[in-house]
Amino acid sequence: MKKIIAALAFFLVLFSLVSCGGKKTEYPLSVNGTPINGEIFTYYLDRAYSDAEGGATRAERVTYATNMCIRYVALNSTFAQRGLSLSPAENLKCSNEANALWEMYREYYEALGVSKETFVKIRLSEAFRETLRLTLFDEGGSSPIPDSELKAYFDENYVAVKLIRGYLFTTDVYGNEKEYTDDELKRIKERYDLACEQVNKGTAIDLMYSVLAGSGEQDVSESLKTEVITDGSSYYPKGFYDSVRAVEKGKAAVFVFDDYIYLVYRADVLADEALFKNHRSECLNAVSEKPLSDEIDLMCNAYTSVRNTTLVEKYCEKTDKVIRNP
Repeated sequence: MKKIIAALAFFLVLFSLVSCGGKKTEYPLSVNGTPINGEIFTYYLDRAYSDAEGGATRAERVTYATNMCIRYVALNSTFAQRGLSLSPAENLKCSNEANALWEMYREYYEALGVSKETFVKIRLSEAFRETLRLTLFDEGGSSPIPDSELKAYFDENYVAVKLIRGYLFTTDVYGNEKEYTDDELKRIKERYDLACEQVNKGTAIDLMYSVLAGSGEQDVSESLKTEVITDGSSYYPKGFYDSVRAVEKGKAAVFVFDDYIYLVYRADVLADEALFKNHRSECLNAVSEKPLSDEIDLMCNAYTSVRNTTLVEKYCEKTDKVIRNP
């Protein structure tokens, strides 16, 4: 009886092995022989719809997704070949960001068939890209970008200001906004213009705050330290950056935007080294973006891909369906 049971167990194991061996896992893409599963391919296929370079046709989106998969393999391989690694802090930051994004978009990605594991892997690959940027172009890197070039970018794309802002409306006893009369608005504008003249004659803008706030006619707020802003800064109204940019360094001007009036003093953004240090990483990212992309493109040239057209079409159909019926 024992011999019969043992023989039966043997044949069951053998049948299991034959069955597993007979079912070959298929992938939509392979890069230099490395199989790329459907989840990774789908993630990049989905991105093609929102990326300006993703194309408008299915063929263009497939090409985009294929190139992104090649980039994914090239980045991961280069990262490993160079012996690079993420620090514990970088790993934690990447993990926290990935978890937060996954919670926001979980249902969408699950509908596409992309798992959290794959989502995190791709986010890690993006972190590898940033580590590679520093390894190549930061101080001590193989091709460091000098601070002089970064400062030139900083000076060209950022402005430093000190400002006083006044509200061109008041509130009644019930908390409702109340517009000033034309005469009141005229007096406010005259006070700001006079304060601006004083600043341009050498008076510190800080001293003008008490003058402008002392009238009690309007609410006034002051920037207690020099602020650095860029085009598109969400805190300031549209057009504010361009208006300030037109002011000579070391001079002041008065601007009205919507319901606010500003007395703005434009400082030299390079005069305080601390300002540059606070924004150096942003400047490095901007200045190094093209050379980093060129370097990655060069890396990708060493990789070739092979598609399984049947599976690719299958993933295209599924992605199209999810996007059209979210």
